[in-house]
Amino acid sequence: MWSFQEGDAMKTILETFHQMSKIFCKNLGAASWDESHSESLCIHLHRVTADLEECMRPMKKKGFKNYLKVKKYFRKMENYLKDWRYERCAWEVVKSKIKTLLPDVRRLMMEL
Repeated sequence: MWSFQEGDAMKTILETFHQMSKIFCKNLGAASWDESHSESLCIHLHRVTADLEECMRPMKKKGFKNYLKVKKYFRKMENYLKDWRYERCAWEVVKSKIKTLLPDVRRLMMEL
């Protein structure tokens, strides 16, 4: 899905988790899921994001070519949810798309 320059992989992973956290936790009330599972997901996503940010602090803040691609990908999903008024079927589509994305994120993490 993405091509990387040195150091971009970690930044892409961070941005992906940040955007997942944003889409799930910001719209938590709109999802018709079990509240305790939803809160647990948000806590886990925030923890992963915070850990990744801590790991990246010593890295230089140079260009990040995939940032806009990641943001655009998740913006499309968020717009889809809004267009469908956060209906359960829209959430299922978004969850499915994220599930297909996670193996790529895992692969990137394994390569670090």
